[in-house]
Amino acid sequence: MLYDLTKILYYFSFTVYLSVRYFFKDIRVHFSARIKKVSFSNHNRIYEHCVIENSTLGKFTYVSASSVLNNVSIGSYTSIGPSCKIGLGIHPSDTFVSTSPIFYSTKNMFKAKFTGINFFDEYSRIKIGNDVWIGANVIIKDGVRIGDGAIVAAGAVVTKDVSPYEIIGGIPAKHIRFRFDEAKISFLLKTKWWDFEESALRRYVEKFQDLDSFQEFITKPQV
Repeated sequence: MLYDLTKILYYFSFTVYLSVRYFFKDIRVHFSARIKKVSFSNHNRIYEHCVIENSTLGKFTYVSASSVLNNVSIGSYTSIGPSCKIGLGIHPSDTFVSTSPIFYSTKNMFKAKFTGINFFDEYSRIKIGNDVWIGANVIIKDGVRIGDGAIVAAGAVVTKDVSPYEIIGGIPAKHIRFRFDEAKISFLLKTKWWDFEESALRRYVEKFQDLDSFQEFITKPQV
């Protein structure tokens, strides 16, 4: 009981610390979330019971409840659904006699140590682009790259790289379709609208409701 109360007080005080530190950046972290070595940008949200370590978040990116992220670089305007597992580490599946980390890792959870050398790379950085939508209960394997504008359907297990503006789903995740045709995807990637100033995006917000209108507006000469 005392341990639980101490833990709650610690997380609450840490949340207050983050709120004060990032007051002008509009960062909100739920008091039950566990955050370690995380770099925020502006306008980020971390919801209840998240565990995030060794990661970076771009502006207007949020992580929904009960998601676990480790060793992840995330772009701006990216939405991560609840109960996602991203960057849990991998075990060797061939060549090695055993899959137990006690034989190949110095980071294993046991007090006993069999090796002082890391023989296997358990954690490779995951890169998630800008304007990506990751649905609920998604699992993403270490080392995967997800391109700008991609969508990962709920419940997917992602084991391979995802192209920009590609929609994938399933176990293992497979291509469903692209959000737009090749010409429109090329246009969006060239505009890099996620790097626009917030003031500009507020002015253009109505154009974001229709890609054709947005493309026409961006490409026409500005008076």
